[in-house]
Amino acid sequence: MGTLVHYAIGQNWRFSNPDHYRNLEAQEVMFPFDPDERQSIMQEVGELLWRYEALLGKGLPWPRDEDYPEFPMALPLGGTIWQGVIDRLYRVGDRWILEDYKTDREIEPSRYHFQLAVYREAIRQAWGVDPEVRLVYLRFGEIVPVGRGALEGALREVDGR
Repeated sequence: MGTLVHYAIGQNWRFSNPDHYRNLEAQEVMFPFDPDERQSIMQEVGELLWRYEALLGKGLPWPRDEDYPEFPMALPLGGTIWQGVIDRLYRVGDRWILEDYKTDREIEPSRYHFQLAVYREAIRQAWGVDPEVRLVYLRFGEIVPVGRGALEGALREVDGR
C-alpha cells in the first residue's frame, strides 16, 4: 500500500483519474493479492492519496519552481555510506522543502529524525542549501515540521559532531 501511494505521489498521479487508478492497480506489487484484497488495498490507497491531494496548494505548496520527487541520495557519515530516496525535494521561491510521506497509523516524528537528518545533510553538502524538513502523515492529513536542532542531534549520535 505504501509503495503504491509513494509511486502515485512521485508521478503526480491523481486517484480520481481513471487511467492513474488503473495504472496503480496494475503495478507488480499487486500481483500476489486476490481481487478482494486488491479492492481493499486500492480503497486505502485512494483515501491516503485523497488526503495528500487535499493538502496541495494549502499546507503543501503547489505549483513549485523546482520539483524532485523520489530523489536518490548518498552520504558518507560515521564510517558508513548512507543511501536512500528522498520522497520529495522542491523549491518555491527561495524556500527549499524536503518532505517525507508516511502512511503510519501513529504520529511519531522522532522515529524518523535520523533518516531525515541524513537526507538534509546530503542536500546541504551536495547543493549547498538547507531545506526545511517536514513529515507528511497521510492518514491524518498532517504536516509535521522537524526542527534543525532535532536533526542535528540525530546526526551527532552517529557522527560524534
